[in-house]
Amino acid sequence: MKKVILSLCFVIIGLSVFSQSLRFSVGSGSHCTLLNYGDTVIVQDSAHFGEIIAGVNVKNTSSNSLNVICRKRYVYNVPGTENYFCWAGGCFQPSTMVSPSAFAMAAGDSTTEFTSHYSPNGNGGITVVRFTFYDSHTTSDSGYFFIKYIGVLGVNDNILAYSISSPYPNPAKDITHIKYNVNVNSKAYIQIYNICGKIEKQVYLTDNNGILDLNVSNLPSGIYFCSLNINGKAVRTNKLIVSH
Repeated sequence: MKKVILSLCFVIIGLSVFSQSLRFSVGSGSHCTLLNYGDTVIVQDSAHFGEIIAGVNVKNTSSNSLNVICRKRYVYNVPGTENYFCWAGGCFQPSTMVSPSAFAMAAGDSTTEFTSHYSPNGNGGITVVRFTFYDSHTTSDSGYFFIKYIGVLGVNDNILAYSISSPYPNPAKDITHIKYNVNVNSKAYIQIYNICGKIEKQVYLTDNNGILDLNVSNLPSGIYFCSLNINGKAVRTNKLIVSH
């Protein structure tokens, strides 16, 4: 199985979680994004069936030292897939739901120690996992976020029969173009969604192949994703940057 590490800035949908003492973000430097409490990170296996790794920065914004524990809970898990997480210097088995040890964080400390690893194992579908972080001395001061993993269609669904190109031009100011190829018997459409997972545009495809012209002049500048959906399942996703 090919291992794929997806770029945080490109495949992880924006998230920042604020509680009384903890702050979460993704990316770094000018690409660092702070997220809202309870937001969802969306990631997809763009290389088909490879391992997806999502990383989140955790910061202690309080004036006290904390011993931070991570807890995992499945909202929905596609059968046959595997998910495990790394925290406090260790990586744990998929069956581990609470980190066996806490991560000691001094006041103001920031760490990139948290990563979540997902293997579709050839199974298409969506798995949603909730991760909660809290101080070992109290569970009332906690922050959480969701990670949504989108597995591409399984091998039996003949994923090679469907394709979309990367948008061009990219970055785009007014109009961008996407070449596509789909099966004649498929219900196919392309969705454009922002880094928070909100669908901005959805266009149904009436031909087996062609070039879709998308007007993005009314979209705010930022990072978006173009997803080809076949019969309700995402099979291809590419990044789009809108810059006015």
